[in-house]
Amino acid sequence: MFGLIIAVSLMALVPEEYPLYEMEEFVVTATRIYQSLKDVPITTTVVTREEIEALGARDVGEVLRGVAGIEIKSYGPLGSNASVSLRGSASQQVLVLIDGCPVNSIANGCANLGTISLGNIKQIEIVKGAISHLYGANALGGVVNIITRQATGLIIEGDSKYGSFDTWGLKLNQGGKFGQIAYFLTEEHKESDGYRPNSRYEANSLSGRFSIHIIEGLKGNLHCRYNDALCGIPGPQPAKGVVPKYGNEEVTSLFDHQKDKNFFGSISLEWEPINLSVRTLFDHRELDYYWRHDAYDELWTPYTVDEHYRYLTDILGGSIQSQFRPNKSNIIVSGIDYRQVSFSARQIQTDISAGTDTIVAEWSPSIEEYGVWIEDEWQVVKPINIIGGMRYDYHSKYGSWVSPNLGIVYHIGRNTAFRSSLGKAYRSPTFNDLYWPISGNSELKPEWGVNYELGARHSISGVVTMDVSLFKRDTEDKIAWAPDTGGVWKPTNVNQHYLLGGELTLKSAIGRFISLQVSYTYLDAEETVREVVYSEWGGETRTEDRKGKQHLSPGIC
Repeated sequence: MFGLIIAVSLMALVPEEYPLYEMEEFVVTATRIYQSLKDVPITTTVVTREEIEALGARDVGEVLRGVAGIEIKSYGPLGSNASVSLRGSASQQVLVLIDGCPVNSIANGCANLGTISLGNIKQIEIVKGAISHLYGANALGGVVNIITRQATGLIIEGDSKYGSFDTWGLKLNQGGKFGQIAYFLTEEHKESDGYRPNSRYEANSLSGRFSIHIIEGLKGNLHCRYNDALCGIPGPQPAKGVVPKYGNEEVTSLFDHQKDKNFFGSISLEWEPINLSVRTLFDHRELDYYWRHDAYDELWTPYTVDEHYRYLTDILGGSIQSQFRPNKSNIIVSGIDYRQVSFSARQIQTDISAGTDTIVAEWSPSIEEYGVWIEDEWQVVKPINIIGGMRYDYHSKYGSWVSPNLGIVYHIGRNTAFRSSLGKAYRSPTFNDLYWPISGNSELKPEWGVNYELGARHSISGVVTMDVSLFKRDTEDKIAWAPDTGGVWKPTNVNQHYLLGGELTLKSAIGRFISLQVSYTYLDAEETVREVVYSEWGGETRTEDRKGKQHLSPGIC
């Protein structure tokens, strides 16, 4: 496939101040406090806004493809579902955040990177390792935190693109600061006919970030996002000479499509004198999936139906975080998180010829989650930092969980740091795993694993940075769908996964506006899986646990 993209940009009339490029980078995700990257015990990568703009990417998935240890699983053209894997993890084991708030689907556990706008991103921080001691569930493989921009002055930016297959987009950023009030708004529209039949995509998004200094040391923040998208789902290409009933020689379906809507709002207060922040949030999501296929009556006579799956998710949550410094060499950060999730799913079949609707299944579960966590950073002697953390989570469905973590950073001068970390993390069963009609398994336990890492970071004259790491992850009670003895596919805690790997990244700044990065990742994995060895139609099904060795191909970016 060949594609052409033409882009036109209109930069700010009164631009923000752009700082000089420096190799020294600061992150907030790995420890939940603003900290130098060289002081973090878990491998963490930063993608800056300047790097995002230089890539010319269309979505977050395209931005992350070039990061060491990351695999993006994309299932079609622009707008199709795109999920992230970190160092061989499952996509459900990677927690994706926007400004610290989770965006993973409650239904399937994944985050769709294709729906996240690039317009207002300040930087993306990727933590590659178990970090449930700070974020709770689904941080078994790591965390991707997308941090949005704030206005530091009057800014107006416009961007338009046009490319092959009638693909085009418009983006407008505007922001300003007036006295004690600052705001930043991003509006974006994207659409494409796609390079295959029934692959049309159309999306609109609006995001805003507002802040106000209420009194000295007290600041209020409002974050909000809205997006909607319509995406055709053509399915796989048929075998040569085969024309599917509801497709053609190029696609399996000319009718299947999906609609997504999401509204997110968050209000927070930050009280700087005592390092206390309080946040409340609301997240509403709608997903509609349409599938045309044949159904069969009692005489096994086929008739055409449109299957409609509708999923509604409402999340109410809040958090409190505080920071305390007993002395110059010790920082203690702690917090409480709460989330209430309501989920509603309905499966409806429409008989095309008769025009009748039948509700096939409905389920409306809800859960509550509480988390209490603490992390203590202690400088034992000047070159050695020890960071220990612990989190206790309570889930109304499967009970409590404890996630410990320990990290050590040893500095040799200003330019070299060695690090090691050991952490336990877990992934929650999804609502589809727990509650899907007939097939759901309410007895599922969380997946859990232990992550070990040794690494080093070295800077040469502040221009070239080298980062190397060795890591190991052992995962138990992995959730997998397999048929039971009656042939019904159900999820169970049966699989095990063991992974050993290494990673090397070299990054160099060439002047102010150009950077070069080369990375190499090697993964060696072994997995025990449950496979079907015998299945009789309407009768007995037998399974067997088997081990498989997997030498994943090295990746160079």
